[in-house]
Amino acid sequence: MELARRIQPRSDYWDLNFSRTGSVYTETLVAKRLDAEEREPLRVTFVTDFSEHPELATAFRRSMELGLTEPLVLPADAMKEFERHGPEWFASKKVPGQLELHPAPLVINLPVVVTLLGQEDRVLARRTAVGARSTKGSNGGQIIIDLGDNITFTFVLDLEHRDEGRIEMASNVSGLSGTAAKRARRFLSELANVEKISCSIDGRVMVGATEGPRAAPEKLSPA
Repeated sequence: MELARRIQPRSDYWDLNFSRTGSVYTETLVAKRLDAEEREPLRVTFVTDFSEHPELATAFRRSMELGLTEPLVLPADAMKEFERHGPEWFASKKVPGQLELHPAPLVINLPVVVTLLGQEDRVLARRTAVGARSTKGSNGGQIIIDLGDNITFTFVLDLEHRDEGRIEMASNVSGLSGTAAKRARRFLSELANVEKISCSIDGRVMVGATEGPRAAPEKLSPA
């Protein structure tokens, strides 16, 4: 509530929305005007120390390089410094109890189709995505494609080597109905015979080529 008391009489550009979920109280800054960020810029910087959290260090590094896909929580002992930069009502050097980073992906509202191709480009299986989104980081980005039945393909793109990348696949048939699980297994079984993976976004095609038959595709190159 401290930030709320400080902002209300002082800012012509920002306001606060309040919400509570269980014991978690949230204050969200909301722009009053379209030019709020330009007129009254707000910025946060922090210095991390992941010596006690090696797995968190890996997740944080990936999120910075490729963009954040899932919420990431940094505990207080992972932050050496934390500072809010801006006007008096916003500025502070107090380290929070924890810092939560939330993704802001770009939703792809276009038809997305993934096709598994075998030898001589024979179609082994094809699925139309039920949802897709993209993220961008300092070194590249990701296209996360939900193929339904708990199957997700992630195309990881490298900004420096634009003709290279990789494809990651995640699946979990537990909890699916019998019909859905059978459908998912049928699609996944074809990965052992895959030579290429074609991803079409509104008709624009990318093809991922494997190094021979294997279950996990490795390299990605534009068609």
